[in-house]
Formats: sequence, C-alpha cells, structure tokens
Amino acid sequence: MMVSIIIPVYQVAPYVEDCLRSVMRQTYTGNMECILIDDCGTDESIEIAERMIAEYKGPIQFAVFHHEKNRGLSVARNTGLRQAKGDYIFFLDSDDEITDNCIELLAKRVDEDPTVELVLGRAMNYPFKKKKELAPGTQIKVTNNDEVRRSFFQKGQFPVTAWNKLIKRSFLLEHQILFREGVIFEDTPWTFSMLKYLSNISFIGDTTYRYKIRTDAIVSEGDKIERAKSFRENYYYILTNLTTGHEKEEVNFYAERFSYIYARYSKYATELKDDYLSWKEKADRYARRYVRLRLKVSRMMENSKCGWFALYAISRMNSPAFIISDFKRTILRYCHKNNKIT
Repeated sequence: MMVSIIIPVYQVAPYVEDCLRSVMRQTYTGNMECILIDDCGTDESIEIAERMIAEYKGPIQFAVFHHEKNRGLSVARNTGLRQAKGDYIFFLDSDDEITDNCIELLAKRVDEDPTVELVLGRAMNYPFKKKKELAPGTQIKVTNNDEVRRSFFQKGQFPVTAWNKLIKRSFLLEHQILFREGVIFEDTPWTFSMLKYLSNISFIGDTTYRYKIRTDAIVSEGDKIERAKSFRENYYYILTNLTTGHEKEEVNFYAERFSYIYARYSKYATELKDDYLSWKEKADRYARRYVRLRLKVSRMMENSKCGWFALYAISRMNSPAFIISDFKRTILRYCHKNNKIT
C-alpha cells in the first residue's frame, strides 16, 4: 500500500521545518510519497522545504508542485490530490506535525481491512472533545453509512477538519469529493460531502497529530468580510444539497451552527439574511425546539455585539464538557504566547 501525504505550503516559515522533520521521521515501512504544493507565499517557506528535501536521503519520495499565483488552501489540496499516486491520502497542514508512528498506526487498520475508507487518530492540543475517548491501542469500527453519520452528527467522534485522516484515494475520486475553491473553512462542505457516502471507517485511540495553536492571527475588518462570504457559500451549499432521508440530522446540526454565524457575520454579508428564511423553513420542518430557538435568538440579536456571544454561551451551557475544553484552549494560547511551552 502506498500513502500520499499532501502538504500545502503558504507563509509558514517558522513552522515548515518541524512539519517536514515529522514526515521524515515516519516509522512506516511501506511506500510513501510526500507532495508539497507551493501556493506562492512571500516568505521563505518553500525555500526551506526544498533545501530540506535536497538534503534528505531516506525512502520517502518527495515532490514539489508550484502554483503560478496564490490560489488558496482548497486549490492547493485539490492539486495535491490530483498529483497523488497513493492508495490512501493524508492531508497535513504545514504549520502542524505528525507523530513519528502516525502513518504506521493508521495504515495498520487498512492492512487489517483493505476496504476501510477512512481512519482517524487523535490530535494533540486540538480544542475538540469526543463524547467518548478511546484508550491508546484501541479502535472503533463503523461499517455502514447510517452509523458513520451518527458518529459525526450525534456522537461527536471526529472533527470536521481534513487533516489527520487517512482516506482512500479511490473513494474521493469516485465520488468527486474535492475542496470548494475560493472559500475558507472549506473543510465544512468537504466533510458534509464525504458523509453522504462513507460506510467503512475506523477510529483509533492513539495520538497521531500535533495541532499547533497559533497566536499570530489578527482578524481585520476585511478578514471578517471574507469569512462572512465563505460561511455563506459553504452553508448555502449544504442548505441546497441536503441528503434525502437524512434531512433531520443535517438540519439540526448545521442550522444550529448557522445561527451562530448569522448573529456574528450577517452585517458583513447580506446574503446571510436572504438565507435565514430558508434555514428557518427547514428548521421549522425538521429541527428540535432548541435549534429553532437559537435561530430566533440570532435574528433578534443580529445587530447586537453580544448576539453571537449569547448563542455561544447557550451552546456551552448545553454541553458542559466544552467549557473545560475552552478553558484548556485559553491556557494553551496563553502559554504559547508567553513562551511558557513549545
């Protein structure tokens, strides 16, 4: 079995060396390639990467593909997927790292069952709380689409992120599951599309990914407009592509999240106001009372600075475990910012 690790590279000079070192240290003994996509940043990220690759003497096949101009994370990942030759794909963000045995642990589940479409490990430092943690060395197998959907929508067993998932390439190509171009937060519609077809996945309790919390991101007014535009496009795609027979679970899940987005970003994208009535109609038909209430609150408080925060507080009170997760994330951010930990 061959594994393709896909790494988009853009403005990550302080992080890319650690990222590539973690790939070069992999204990997996099967065939492995690592594809880097140069998305035309202005720092020396790609120069650092190419220098490291030139000095590398190991068994991993490295390749670098250059975009002619900056095209965004979605296009970079899609470029990597089209260039990949592996049986399985692993997306890695260039400011993160993987554990030395990451690919070995994930690929072991494929060796046990070559029909598995996706294998997911645990991520260190990522602010996501599974409702039921697995012990290292253990796994959960899910072998039908209904249960896969329950593991996401109801059990919260895996995050929406594209990284830290070993995914069968033929599955992605067969169902034409690509990242939507021109938007950010592209993982949301991508995962939504995968859930329509996934029927054989495995969760393992071992840590395979090190998510780095970055404190250098300042959200400007222009960034908020871009975020609002992307949120609108992503959630409009979901709204207009609900899965027949599964509308109830999808509307409950995404309408609740849309209410938060609407309260925070509707002033930056008038299209969100147009979509509100459509989401409300779907919620009135399919959603729980709690979700319908959230939508109403978001509408009433759309011009209030505390509107989105009120919804955020409600969601945290509804899921107490996330309060602990928020507290841990705040401490980690503080420690990283003040160089207390690396």
